[in-house]
Amino acid sequence: MGANFINILAGVISIGLFAYLFFALVKAEKF
Repeated sequence: MGANFINILAGVISIGLFAYLFFALVKAEKF
């Protein structure tokens, strides 16, 4: 159960980091 929670947490963090980098790239393209 604990390992499963860690896997889900790692997935959410990686997706959030990817989205953050994507939005930063889009913002850089606009300016």
